[in-house]
Amino acid sequence: AYCVLPDVPFSTSSSTGPPDNVAPGTITDGCMAYYTIVSGDTCSVMEKNFNITLTDITTWNPEINGQCSNLQLGLAYCVAFNSSDNGSAPPPANLATGSLSNCTSYYTVVSGDNCPAIETTFKIAAADFFRWNPEVSFGCSNILLGEAYCVGGGGNACNKIYVVQPGDFCFAIMQSQGITQEELDALNPFLDTNCDLSVGESLCVG
Repeated sequence: AYCVLPDVPFSTSSSTGPPDNVAPGTITDGCMAYYTIVSGDTCSVMEKNFNITLTDITTWNPEINGQCSNLQLGLAYCVAFNSSDNGSAPPPANLATGSLSNCTSYYTVVSGDNCPAIETTFKIAAADFFRWNPEVSFGCSNILLGEAYCVGGGGNACNKIYVVQPGDFCFAIMQSQGITQEELDALNPFLDTNCDLSVGESLCVG
């Protein structure tokens, strides 16, 4: 079997370190290969060319937002990483205070972000996000622009997620998902006594 590299502006890591054009914030300690952005590139192109996921890209290059709309022409991004035995990634330098440092994925907050959007992008439950980032208030009013938060691999992740839709209320969700009020509350400790919901919120239901 042979490894065939794509015909793209690609460079492997060496004793000389990362390339001079490495993007700000990109994790270089452990990065095995870099890719330089050319006109027309998107994260989808990088995912296909290097057989990686969007989560890989944003974890290794925390300055890239969740929509991958801020790639910089001519800058090099990490596209292959030598993970440690437990699969965790080195925590970024901009890790938010209190957030777990042994996660497999991190995300840097950009303007306009909110917790439901982050949870939906990374397919995680709100309860997991709050547990992995305990400094974030349940109302998500204090996520900080430019800081990185754990969005994967923090441990004990929810097995089944339900995203709140317009018109939803707790009793209907409990009926449709086959769980009790006690189970819903235990799985989602951030819910208040009135069970107030926000559209787009990712509830753990199993």
